Amino acid sequence: SPVTFSVSPALPCALYYWNNSQTPTTNNSFQITPDGHSNIVATVNIVYGTSNTNLSKTLQYQLFAPGVVPLITGSSKVCNGVTQTYSVSNLRPGYTVNWNSNTPNLTLMAQTATTADFKSNGNGTGSIHAVVVSDCGTHTVNPDFSVWVGAPSFQGGQVPPVTISGPTQLTPGYYATYSLPSA
Repeated sequence: SPVTFSVSPALPCALYYWNNSQTPTTNNSFQITPDGHSNIVATVNIVYGTSNTNLSKTLQYQLFAPGVVPLITGSSKVCNGVTQTYSVSNLRPGYTVNWNSNTPNLTLMAQTATTADFKSNGNGTGSIHAVVVSDCGTHTVNPDFSVWVGAPSFQGGQVPPVTISGPTQLTPGYYATYSLPSA
């Protein structure tokens, strides 16, 4: 979409030379259509009577609105051998996503313009990486999305089977508490 730059207040009888044009105009505004990749730069030389002023403004592309943070969404815990779908939040229309995983326990099975299916295998922490792509540039979604694959891991590095803690004998009529290490 075109972007309009303007000088305010408009000066009566002033001449505006927009973006190094050799032809003056009396219009205090100027439209530029972005090329889809570069920042937009508007320059104007304002001639008013016997004085002149040069102004410049640069508009940088922003893939997401201020305060909007794209995040990878999906299940953070996946059983071994299961395929899960992941997406990126806050995508604008026309944006696509490139997906990958640098961990051996998550395999990219399929992807559309905005989602990806990863199949889990093995046990342990996996990581999903996404890069948002648009005509205006790319944006790496940070942080990568962490996924636990397979059976739970217990504190202290234990892997199942774990032992249940609690008394081995009970007196009739009394209660006891039994527990497992945190997973």
